[in-house]
Amino acid sequence: VRIPTSTSAPLHHNSVTVLNRWVAALVVHVYWGRVMLATTAGTPCDRGLLSIIHTEEMTMPTRTANAAWNGNLLEGNGRVELAGGAFEGQYNFTSRFQEGVGTNPEELLAAAEAACFSMALSADLGNAGYAPVSVATVANVTVEKVDGGFSITTVSLQAEANVPGITQGQLEEIANGTLKGCPVARALAAIPNWELTVKLVG
Repeated sequence: VRIPTSTSAPLHHNSVTVLNRWVAALVVHVYWGRVMLATTAGTPCDRGLLSIIHTEEMTMPTRTANAAWNGNLLEGNGRVELAGGAFEGQYNFTSRFQEGVGTNPEELLAAAEAACFSMALSADLGNAGYAPVSVATVANVTVEKVDGGFSITTVSLQAEANVPGITQGQLEEIANGTLKGCPVARALAAIPNWELTVKLVG
């Protein structure tokens, strides 16, 4: 990465200060197969560097989770584990279709979408020239009985973003675009109903 400076002269004793201003503010986003380099030196990012490096040969890793079920549907139980070690827990009929203790597939989908959307919105805000402080998302996934079987019918997202220098309207416009392009949301495109509310905080 070439660090821009305000002069073409060789770096002098203030070089550490110059480097700190640019390098310490450098944020690296891995997003949709691209590496985005954005600096937040200044307010907003348009005072700094914003470049996108296309990495055609970059291969995203394949993620893995494991699950096992023991027994029948009503009385049995299962266990799910993320290969990265961040989560391991049990699930059963009541934790999925009632309010029993444990997790369930819909809850794990909600976690995946909330995490993906928060990261993607942060990236999109950075690309638009803003320096987001934080993005927090709550995702609700609803499963209902449809046509004699069960289907996920609705995903509802409530996000709060602390973004200096942006208006509520601008935030909503960017967030709506994020929802359309978020990788997890695209994978779940068959779900008929999507709801999004985003609030500017801070």
